[in-house]
Amino acid sequence: MASEDTSKRTGPAGPKKKIESMEPPSVAAKYLPYALAAFVVVSLVGVILRVPAYATQAATALLSAGAIGLGYLAWQDTHGFAPDDSFRTVVGAATVAVVATLIATAALTLNPPAAIGTVTLPAAGASGTITVGGGGNLVARVAGEFAPDVGASARASYVVLVARGGATEEIEGEFERSAGENPTSSGNMASSARGEVTARRHRLTQLRGPGRYTVTLDRTHENLRPPMRVSLHQELVPPWAFLVAFGLLAVLVLIADVGIAKRNIEPVYAPALFFAMGMVLYLNRSYAGSSVGDGLFASFLVGLLGGGVGGELVARGVRRVFG
Repeated sequence: MASEDTSKRTGPAGPKKKIESMEPPSVAAKYLPYALAAFVVVSLVGVILRVPAYATQAATALLSAGAIGLGYLAWQDTHGFAPDDSFRTVVGAATVAVVATLIATAALTLNPPAAIGTVTLPAAGASGTITVGGGGNLVARVAGEFAPDVGASARASYVVLVARGGATEEIEGEFERSAGENPTSSGNMASSARGEVTARRHRLTQLRGPGRYTVTLDRTHENLRPPMRVSLHQELVPPWAFLVAFGLLAVLVLIADVGIAKRNIEPVYAPALFFAMGMVLYLNRSYAGSSVGDGLFASFLVGLLGGGVGGELVARGVRRVFG
């Protein structure tokens, strides 16, 4: 009797299908992307702290990568959506808008337009002139250095006068050094030392537009080592425009977050994006170019506590009202 060909056996539903087993990814393949991301972050932070000449470029890359990473983390909430859920498009559009705005804001903040002109003021009473050809609002950047004999913690104030024609605007500011920085540093390293701020930005509120501007160092503190440098910059985007843009994006993020919560998904959408938004917005409002590392660290804390933790609390309240 001939043996039966088992390969042609059929059941009620037809021929039996061979079940192929999937090999789970190895531990190395699973965690390799995270290891590479950590390596990139550590490398960029190392450049920011150790190579001042490239600190600005590294900080721009770090913030851009962080915005993309947090945007991707927020987007993960949509993996629980039904395949035909059209709200995924809304969440995607909101995520792209937030990430693009964050990258553009970080780039503008860390890479401002070149100075229209710079004056070097060797002592109180010294003055110089800068000719502005275009219109628009102006930003004055004041920079200096602490004297070599100043300790690890110090403050030093200054007053600069900016005049055009018969109008004069007074600029007051203060540099500070906190404990932990290295007071023996010099040159570029001193400007990037931890805990030191030796540059400030001041938006001119009374003077704007073309003309011949006279910049005078009216008063300076004994803790500062002359000279002082003052430069005028064109303001590409006014501060209120950033606030309006971030406010509209915050509303869009909350709408997306509520929609995710209504689909019985515990969202990380709002806190993830608010963390990035708080960090970049604080940097835009406070950074003046004296210390990239200090600026990023302060912005990280503000973003984490104000944007991340505060954003989560706000999102929970909004979900409770509209969910």
